[in-house]
Formats: sequence, structure tokens, C-alpha cells
Amino acid sequence: MIHQGIFGDGLHRGFEENGLILHGDDDQIVPIGASSGQMMKLVPNGTLKVYPWGAHGLSNVNHWEVSTDIFQFLVVNENEGRELFPKWSQRDSG
Repeated sequence: MIHQGIFGDGLHRGFEENGLILHGDDDQIVPIGASSGQMMKLVPNGTLKVYPWGAHGLSNVNHWEVSTDIFQFLVVNENEGRELFPKWSQRDSG
């Protein structure tokens, strides 16, 4: 999961890989209106999953639903032959 500091350390360039962005629509700390649009710009091939009444710590409260959604995302993307994880070693080497 990507969290604090997402817009620093060169991450403003974004990602080419597919990504799953999870957000609760009742997050009072990082409101969905202030962050989901920016995240989708960073991950143009991303999928946004919004959890109704999901608060800031939704992965702690809704852990079964979040885990199921992550697993489903990984399986679907693997079955479709999509690249999910960046090749960090290649990016950092040079």
C-alpha cells in the first residue's frame, strides 16, 4: 500500500503499471474528493474501489472485504497477463 508521502520522492511521476486504489467515502482525515483524483492521475491504469461508509482505517475495520478485493484484483490481472509490480531493481540501478 502506498500512503503518506505519495507526492514526494519522485512518485509524482506516476506509475505505468496497473494499480488498485482503495478509499472510503467517509474518510475524514484524507477526504476522497481531495485524494482519489490525484491518485488516479498517478496511476492512469488504476482501478478505484470506493467503500461506502469507509473511514480512514478501512483496511483495519473492513479487513475481510479489503483482502478479498485485493486478492480478486491480483487474480484478474494475472489471468489477463498484466504487469502488476514495478521492476524496482531496474529503475533504481541506473
